Amino acid sequence: MNKELILSHISGLDCTARLVEAGCKLVVEFVVNEKNVTLIHTFPDELISMPKFYLSNVQDFGKLAHILTNQNDESGEVCITDALSTAINTDQPELAYRDTVDKHLQLLTQLIEDPAYNHAEQLREFDAHWKILCDNAAGGSNELFVVWDGNSSESMQVRPPRLETGSDLQTKPVALAGSYTSDRNLTYALAIAKLETRQVIGKAISIWLSHLEPPPATQYNLLEWYFRIVAFADQPSQRELRKLRKKKYREFWLVFSAQIPNGETMFALHWNACSRSTFPASLDGIEADNWTVTPYRVRSISPSALIPRGGGSLDLKGMSVLLVGCGSVGSEIALRLTSAGVGQLTLSDPDKFSEENLYRHILSVRDIGRLKTEALAELVIQKNPWVTIDAFDKSLQEFRNPVILNKFDLVIVAIGCSNVERVFAEFCNQEAINVPVINCWLEGFGIGGHAIISIPSTKGCWHCAYVDPKTLTRGLTSNLNFLSPGQMIMRNHRGCGTQFLPYNGIAAGYTAAIAADLAVRFLEGQITSSSKVSWKGVDVEAKRASLTTTWRYRHFTDSLHILPLHDNNCDLCVAR
Repeated sequence: MNKELILSHISGLDCTARLVEAGCKLVVEFVVNEKNVTLIHTFPDELISMPKFYLSNVQDFGKLAHILTNQNDESGEVCITDALSTAINTDQPELAYRDTVDKHLQLLTQLIEDPAYNHAEQLREFDAHWKILCDNAAGGSNELFVVWDGNSSESMQVRPPRLETGSDLQTKPVALAGSYTSDRNLTYALAIAKLETRQVIGKAISIWLSHLEPPPATQYNLLEWYFRIVAFADQPSQRELRKLRKKKYREFWLVFSAQIPNGETMFALHWNACSRSTFPASLDGIEADNWTVTPYRVRSISPSALIPRGGGSLDLKGMSVLLVGCGSVGSEIALRLTSAGVGQLTLSDPDKFSEENLYRHILSVRDIGRLKTEALAELVIQKNPWVTIDAFDKSLQEFRNPVILNKFDLVIVAIGCSNVERVFAEFCNQEAINVPVINCWLEGFGIGGHAIISIPSTKGCWHCAYVDPKTLTRGLTSNLNFLSPGQMIMRNHRGCGTQFLPYNGIAAGYTAAIAADLAVRFLEGQITSSSKVSWKGVDVEAKRASLTTTWRYRHFTDSLHILPLHDNNCDLCVAR
């Protein structure tokens, strides 16, 4: 890097800059509110991320947002953004340095000149500063897993760490709400944590705060800060605190929740006394009973924390979906639906999982010979615990019952058999089933996949996707298909009875993705009319197999675009 060139580019800003320590460091100085601000940067061997600057004499400015410090440090790292995720011009470092210094000048000027902005930013980054406080506390890296529904004021039982090494659920204390001690959906997580071998060491109660202050800079100020914020606990929390004062404890935990500008934060305080003592109501009580208080980060295992963080919606928790077909496509749909927040899923498939599909299915070797639905339900709950799953071994034909179908918000058919789907679609039409149905299928050789949603009382139905483009009458193959009809597409390894459609797990994943996306968009109210969507792959493998493609494939440019399903030549829709 040409450091003199970097210096000349920075000199055009409202600051002074100089090189020190034989050019190894860059010092930038400017004035805000009659205060001298000094930034120090150590040049890296190679510039691969935004240059990092430290604010010198950080104590002179009080507590500032976006400044990361350790307890006794005289300087603090200025946090502008995620350094590695920000694109910089590595070919012209002088431009990267000028842009970075300019951002630092603007941020620090606003933080120092505008106390209200500084306060709001401190709250917004509460978690980051609380983590620093926890890391600097006795023991360091103090973390507490909290397993609860996020909306309950019930007390929790705290179990100590079990192992020094292993998964975090084993090496960290766990606070478990009473209602979850026998929750079958959490069986896997609780088994991993080995809670049955960990004796309860205390209780934890949740405290909801209507107002929150930025965390203290050091643990020395922690208690004064606590007594200020606890005054803003809501009424149920105040009642729980009063109950604590009526009994004697040796240790307990307070788990706090509060709104901050970018959402909700959770944090905990661990209270420990030399002997059983009453809960302190003041600083004097703490000193008299020799209570020690340690800050802990909270790692919440709750739907309200994890589903939105994963991009899902809590609004889908009450939605009920029937998924028929748990093969390579259907199994991935199940995972995607529950990851999106769908809270009630019914799975049905009469088949058992076999080794032939091992490399294109999400189930594993241990599931060979098991019913697909049972194995899949177990896997989904391990991945996304807060879902209710019912598993059946019924075929699609066995669901031709209006009483059963009408209790679902959506039906998804992922069986890849148009003959059975046709019979089911005609039944739904004849019985006026008022539940939308999604059908999805993929074609062989990586050529593509499709999904349609038929919404009752709107134009478009299953038969619209099967209008023959040549005769404009009902056909036997879908007009969405990319491979021409009448070809030998199925393959086999060992003769009759072992035929299979050649596709890989990637193609199955694509098809599952468009079907699940269609489902979620419908459940969220984004799709209100019958629609179709396709993904288009390359035809390399199809050509190698001497297969021809349809006119639609050759002219299709709307891959992944959701389009109207209705076909004007569908006799069923015309008759409505």
